Amino acid sequence: MRTLWLLALLGCSTPTDDPDDTDDGDTDDSGGDTGPIEDADDPEHAVELLLEDPRGDTLYDADEDWWKVAGTAGQHFRIQVVNDDEKASDDSLDTVVEVFDAALTRIAWEDDHPVGDVSVYDTVCFGFFPADGDYYVRVTDQGVFDGSPRTVETTGYEVTFLTPSSVPDEPDSLLAIDLEYGMDTPNSWYAIPVRAEEAGDVDYIKLLLGHTDGTLAVYAAGHIESSPYAPAVEVYDDEATLVLSAGAVGGDHLAQLAAPMGIQYELAVRDTSGSAGDHVGMWLFAANYEEGFGYTREVEPNNDAAGAETIPLYDQEPDAGSWFAGGVEGRMGGMEDADAYTFTTTEDAYLEVAFGSLYYGGLLHGDIELVHDGAIIARAASDGVVDPSLVTDTKVPAGDYTLTVRSVDPTAWGEGYFYRLVVHATSVPR
Repeated sequence: MRTLWLLALLGCSTPTDDPDDTDDGDTDDSGGDTGPIEDADDPEHAVELLLEDPRGDTLYDADEDWWKVAGTAGQHFRIQVVNDDEKASDDSLDTVVEVFDAALTRIAWEDDHPVGDVSVYDTVCFGFFPADGDYYVRVTDQGVFDGSPRTVETTGYEVTFLTPSSVPDEPDSLLAIDLEYGMDTPNSWYAIPVRAEEAGDVDYIKLLLGHTDGTLAVYAAGHIESSPYAPAVEVYDDEATLVLSAGAVGGDHLAQLAAPMGIQYELAVRDTSGSAGDHVGMWLFAANYEEGFGYTREVEPNNDAAGAETIPLYDQEPDAGSWFAGGVEGRMGGMEDADAYTFTTTEDAYLEVAFGSLYYGGLLHGDIELVHDGAIIARAASDGVVDPSLVTDTKVPAGDYTLTVRSVDPTAWGEGYFYRLVVHATSVPR
């Protein structure tokens, strides 16, 4: 998961009156639940968690910790769990958070979440309470959640019941927006709670950006199980002109607005489920990425070899780290659009193009070809399910190359059809 910025981590606190402060790895949390009656290894003995009161605890092997929070109907919540190890790795605790109602029916869960000042091994769970009452929070390691408990090197964590953000006041409209978010920091995410007070309800939020050379992304929480809310999104510029729309935004389905950006946007979020009431809510997330978010953004026009954009070549061996580190981000913006790139090799090498489509409202089925000295030496296309994989069978000579990206489907183009690619040159085949 990417490390992004929104939620400021609260200072560590390990209260001495927490029943689980006796955990030492040799008692109730080392394999079995044999602790005293006051332990928090089941809902019956859950420890109360208050708003903005961080609590520390530990998890060992197949252990699970239960916490109890008080919820109000229609209240949006955030439960944040942060690993004690600032240099966590795959051998460290990787938390999962689940939230249950009084009948122990799960209403929300999350493994990671791309929102908040937390790492891939931490968790921010977003949801909302459909009714007044007590709710239970279960914290486990990813292995326990998946049914395959494992031994981890680090076991400590801090959990916080965070104060929710404001819900847009009703009634509101595009011309009378009651909720405004200042998004001055590039690459920051903002969590926006919405609720359907009536069927088809629309909430409006103003977004004020601090830069104009990036990308606006919008999407919805994917693991809220207590709500039928099905969000559709429209984005307007400061002249009330529609610049982006997505029929349904949820989970990993993003809507993205290509550069250049303006300073001010209005976000209209509509529930399409036809339901209404305190139990119909959702979290939306908006991000103001700087250009490419670490990737070089393509510059149009680059439709053919004459206008090809020069991109870096990575002489990275297959086992040398992230295969998608850096690279270029492009978009099929029109019906006849093609994106051409050029690069130069200085010695004979195997070439591979790592290509990935991005779901920002549409999924590009890519068709890529590699040309050297006017001849196509390799070509690959998506089969409609898997992204194309282009690899040369033998080493190719040093020199200039042109790589061209097209859409397999000539009707699949527009604001949402993004992709990323990286060109690698290696001394051995991957």
